[in-house]
Amino acid sequence: MMDRQELDRAKRDREWLIQELRNAGAQLSRDGRKISCPFHDDKNPSSGIYTRDDGTVAFKCQAVQSGCGFGGDVFDVIAKSTGKDVDEVLADFSSGKRKMQSPAAAPKKEKKIYKTIEDLRRVVEFSDGEDGGKICDEYVYTNPETRKPDLIVFKLMRPNGKKTFRQASVLDGGFAMSAPDGKLPLFNRIRIAMSNEVVVVEGEKCVKALQDYGITATTNPGGAGAGKVALTDWTPLAGKRVYLWWDWDPKNPPLDKDGRPNPKAGLRTGEEHMKEVAAELQKLDPPCDIYWVRVEDLDLPDKGDVFDYIQRLQRLSEGTSDREGITLAIQAVLLDSDSLGVAGEVISQVEDAIAGLRYPIPLPWDLIGRATKMLLPGTVSVICGTEGAAKTYGTLQILAHAFDKGESVAGLMLEEDRAYFVRRAVAQRAGCGKYTDDEWCKANPEEARRIGFENTEFMTMFGRCIYSFETGEIKPDALIEWVRARAQAGCKLIAIDPITAMDAGDKQWVADLKFLTSVKRIARDFKARILLVSHPKNGTKSGKGTMNEIAGGTAYRRFSQCIIWIDHLESPKQGQVKVSTGMIDATWNRVVRVLKARNSFGAGYHIAMWFNPETFRFQERGVLPPPTKKEAA
Repeated sequence: MMDRQELDRAKRDREWLIQELRNAGAQLSRDGRKISCPFHDDKNPSSGIYTRDDGTVAFKCQAVQSGCGFGGDVFDVIAKSTGKDVDEVLADFSSGKRKMQSPAAAPKKEKKIYKTIEDLRRVVEFSDGEDGGKICDEYVYTNPETRKPDLIVFKLMRPNGKKTFRQASVLDGGFAMSAPDGKLPLFNRIRIAMSNEVVVVEGEKCVKALQDYGITATTNPGGAGAGKVALTDWTPLAGKRVYLWWDWDPKNPPLDKDGRPNPKAGLRTGEEHMKEVAAELQKLDPPCDIYWVRVEDLDLPDKGDVFDYIQRLQRLSEGTSDREGITLAIQAVLLDSDSLGVAGEVISQVEDAIAGLRYPIPLPWDLIGRATKMLLPGTVSVICGTEGAAKTYGTLQILAHAFDKGESVAGLMLEEDRAYFVRRAVAQRAGCGKYTDDEWCKANPEEARRIGFENTEFMTMFGRCIYSFETGEIKPDALIEWVRARAQAGCKLIAIDPITAMDAGDKQWVADLKFLTSVKRIARDFKARILLVSHPKNGTKSGKGTMNEIAGGTAYRRFSQCIIWIDHLESPKQGQVKVSTGMIDATWNRVVRVLKARNSFGAGYHIAMWFNPETFRFQERGVLPPPTKKEAA
């Protein structure tokens, strides 16, 4: 039998599968989109080749109603065409009785040469059947070695308003209205050769849209479609960091246009296309560092792509030519991508876990900690809340709890000086909120001195972890450098309270993007945890705040891993809450709503809390039942 590696390699060879289908009698259209099934009288070809999740390729006949519906990989095709079972076929290959075939070369047709580009354009515009079409754009694929075109793609608009594309190759003596021989080239190869990072998109228009903001991108000719990925030469991307930005296509319906069961029901064409690209990139040597863009988080319309995303950013900048902000927004999306280097990432995470480096820093509240995993290495978390929610006390409680657990922490407190916050941390530790009241200290000097004496070491050591900002203006660059300095010094938990004190200037969305993308990169590089305290937008009522109501731009909700919102109740409430042992009666005066928890299960949780004004401490009560429609309104 073939060994596992040989078997896997054979099952990924699209060209061999196509050749075996031809051997069995299948007819393929020129673009490979339509294949007649060789195993029944297929008068209306609609079969095709697709890539499975594991990267292997398979044939599928769609004629289920006719009684066929055959599907399988290259060995299944051979078995079906020869009347053998798959084990016999594999045994033939193992014994040498049968060998993998090279695809048979199709007889070459004489290509008609058009001497000038004008001649070619005239033919292109009348080459699309009776409807014809008007050229609305041209995309030139330039060979980086010869600096001459080897492929031209024409975009045409038909009279019915639909677009179509035509390919032409550049030959000695003119142009031919056909694709060049051999593998098809990638678009934008000159810039690819000069770049370490490349974004793969669907379509030349998207490449140009990114190129306008200094970001190198590419696409394969024709974008998505049966066989197009495998027909393309992806080697220019070998060894590079590659981001796969797929189109947000609607999910395929359960039935095709002829009313037959659709094998791709529930799948998105753009997503499946990029999976095929990923499979091709994984074959390259040296290997690519592949990242998958989280398109589902971009709030795109159906069929939305990179071009649509950039247009929305342009509208956000109120029609101005805000290149810096739009470039930062695109870079933020790339930074938030998921690595497809699964093996390396898993091994790295496991090694970090073995070394005791990968863990969420424990919170003072067990339930919130488990539901959010908000302090994992390399993450950014946000705490927001209405006026009087005691966000700062919660932040101090988190920092002091982590400090007591032996973690290296740093807190930049932007609204008062260091002594102000250390005094409140001591009050929390002693369980005596009155320690912050000067009149109480004057009336109770012995008690005040006792608390100070017992916490002298804590004040000295924890006080070194608390920072204040000395200058009048708090600029994003200064905050970024402070975060970087603390991370370089080995701090594992770095907090800023409140981030809304940052002077964002007249372009807040740009400043927020720059800050978020920078600190997120720092968190990843140094495996630190970033905790940001924010305020809600003016007018946001308790219990009604959403991620959209966080002050500042959309960067905080989009590029953080965890967001919790603390609501201050006008008066305490009583009722039942859920704990690990069941339902219990409780009283609470704060509610923590988990708005986002990318690394855990708690998104949507409402957790009852008690903030004790005597001790300045938060105490967890339990999970509240989901609000009724009336309460939510």
